Amino acid sequence: MTVTALVALGAVGGSVAYAYPSGVSMNVTAHAMLMDGGMTDVAVTVYNANPHCQINIQVEGASRIIVPAGRTGTPESTTFTRTATVDARPGQRRVTVTTAQCSARERAKTHFRVAGSDAGDAGHDETTIEVKGLDS
Repeated sequence: MTVTALVALGAVGGSVAYAYPSGVSMNVTAHAMLMDGGMTDVAVTVYNANPHCQINIQVEGASRIIVPAGRTGTPESTTFTRTATVDARPGQRRVTVTTAQCSARERAKTHFRVAGSDAGDAGHDETTIEVKGLDS
């Protein structure tokens, strides 16, 4: 098995944000690992997720992963990882994570690259975070 790619870390700061914990933006990273059989496992880690919200994870080329509110791990767990499987076609793919079923609407995006046989094909991009709503 070959580790093929990773994604960037990044954050966009703001003065006031609907986030969990308050003032800290939700963040996402993705790591791709080439598996036997022409498939790639993508480990998506979500940071600073509100455990009281549903979390939707969309990995380009995979079925959407829905993490119901309160199911991120421990009742107050704000960091968790889920795995998606995509084909091993080389190139860049997108990951988008959104919150749902709560007043705090957040979105975090990142990219990962599935490398071909040339390990130099691996790369990364910056993470984009979008926060909607106002603190009350």
